[in-house]
Amino acid sequence: MRRAERHHLKENPLARFIASRRNAIQEWRRAVAIVAVVIVLGGLGLAGYFGWQQSQADQAGELLADAILVLSSEVIPPPNRGSEDGAGEDWEQPSGSFPSETAKLEASLEKFLVVADGYPDLPAGITARYELATALVTLEKSEDAIKHYQGVIDSDGGGLHGAMARLGLAEVHVLEGDHDDAILLLERESTVSESLVPVDAVLMRLARAYELAGQDTEARDVFSRVVHEFPLSAYSSDASRKLDTLE
Repeated sequence: MRRAERHHLKENPLARFIASRRNAIQEWRRAVAIVAVVIVLGGLGLAGYFGWQQSQADQAGELLADAILVLSSEVIPPPNRGSEDGAGEDWEQPSGSFPSETAKLEASLEKFLVVADGYPDLPAGITARYELATALVTLEKSEDAIKHYQGVIDSDGGGLHGAMARLGLAEVHVLEGDHDDAILLLERESTVSESLVPVDAVLMRLARAYELAGQDTEARDVFSRVVHEFPLSAYSSDASRKLDTLE
């Protein structure tokens, strides 16, 4: 009887169903445990990645601050050595200062380049490259300035630094006598909708580029736009004087 009963239980569909469900639940629990482990490890990985990003941003910011500190340092020229009163014989350059503006700019170049090349896609790196290009313009190193302004444009074309770099690039072309290239850049910038750079500032640069290129009619038209379209602009009075000069 017991043997027959055990045999009957083995063949009982309900018993088989319960056993299969128990196995399925065990398999599901194992799967859930594996997924949980993956999620935890993934979370740790993301936390590590974002932590690394923040660390990079912090490092870049510190290096940029150091470069800007050099750029804002005081210029203290040394006294004339060998003068009759002996002034300057024992003179030493005060710490944190530079003997000339050129020396200060040259010192800042290295520091800005470290940030620009080390963190090219971070805001600090983009800012550093823009400042680097601007310093190079002052040092009359136009070819290098053009390269770095273009690097800013490539990295931040739609941002403020990208727009400022386009103006900087136009200024370099003007300095080099490439007025047509400057005019082309400034004409494009003056038509950018919702530009981050004030349109009146762009128009003033465009008018001056036309003037330097000998295109007085175009220069008058653009100066006139500044006067009539932007009467409250800081450039309005200057543009008005230029119009009187070109009449």
